Amino acid sequence: MENDAARSTWYWGICSEEFVGDFIDRSANGTFLVFKSPGNEDLTLMYRFKGNTKSVNIYHRDGLYGFTEPLGFEKLYEALDAHNMSQTDTRDTLIHPAVKPGANSDSRNSRHSLTVSEQQSLLRAIKRDVKIMDEKDEELDSLAKQNEIFYQKLNDTNCQTESLNRVLNTLEGQMKKHHEFSKDLTTTTQMATVISENFMKLTTRIGEISKEIEETEIEKSKIEKEYLTINKKYTDLFHTQQELKKQIIANQGVLVQSSPESAEFVDSLITRNFKEHVDIVVPQSARESTVRERLLNTDDGTFIVRRNSSRNTPFSISVAYAGQVYDFQIFETDRCYGLDLKACVFDDIQELVEHYADKPLGIHNENLENLRLQKQLILKQSLRDSRASFKADN
Repeated sequence: MENDAARSTWYWGICSEEFVGDFIDRSANGTFLVFKSPGNEDLTLMYRFKGNTKSVNIYHRDGLYGFTEPLGFEKLYEALDAHNMSQTDTRDTLIHPAVKPGANSDSRNSRHSLTVSEQQSLLRAIKRDVKIMDEKDEELDSLAKQNEIFYQKLNDTNCQTESLNRVLNTLEGQMKKHHEFSKDLTTTTQMATVISENFMKLTTRIGEISKEIEETEIEKSKIEKEYLTINKKYTDLFHTQQELKKQIIANQGVLVQSSPESAEFVDSLITRNFKEHVDIVVPQSARESTVRERLLNTDDGTFIVRRNSSRNTPFSISVAYAGQVYDFQIFETDRCYGLDLKACVFDDIQELVEHYADKPLGIHNENLENLRLQKQLILKQSLRDSRASFKADN
């Protein structure tokens, strides 16, 4: 085993699969480690994903590592990075390097230095989980409203049942009196006829009320089942939200501990609103000097997204503030964009701009303080042509 891997917190050395599996089973989603089973020449990657424990062999032949033939990585961590950056379902699954129980204090306290790809994975996981939480918040609100509706329906049916039972008790009391009158020998024939007719009417009415009570009870039973179903959905969803929140906080802690300067950006992902309206972003082909000239003397927050020739920074964004123009390179990695290589978490330029219309650019440049993107400035290029070109690029 190479020395670099042996020093890594995620490499546990020779361990039984049962021991490792028990640890991962009790760990948070995204926890991972690499170990070697006794008698097995290959390594094993084990990790927690969506509440399940998964494992996969890592082959080591002729100085190269990999998950499938042909092996193509000289370093073990490079194989793990490839696993984590894959476009398959293994993407962003390795987040928290596991520390072996009983490790000495130096090993436990020496913080694993996250690679750029690990930081990107953590940030993307946070962004993804925040988005899921936002969606589930809306679902929770909907379930809460349904809950109130069915609770009111349940109360209404209870009141209706109570009212019908009172009517039934009254009618049964009248029936009892009519029965006593019918036994009275002094009752005249005419009175007996009236009593008999009333008796029949009361019997019919009691039958109707009893049937209505029965139907109300059936309806009440249906409402109770729906009410309980909604309550269970709400409770399960609430618990899911709490688990997501714990996961976000855990990822935030790992990131900030490893890279304290990322704290503001992480916070901006967690607290994002994306409520600001932003027109369709149009990347434009223009010289930097032209962009700066056009932005001078415009309102603070006016911006232009410009195409670059660089592969790693295919776009840049220039923004006006306090009579000056500030430029940011837009990095691209693994089909994601960001104003910092580590912050490449946005799916497209539109999402990036919407983020900084809501959150201050001061996160990346303290001179800009609370400045947010406000209005896009379109140059001579037609909007239609620009949109078509932007769609073709993406």
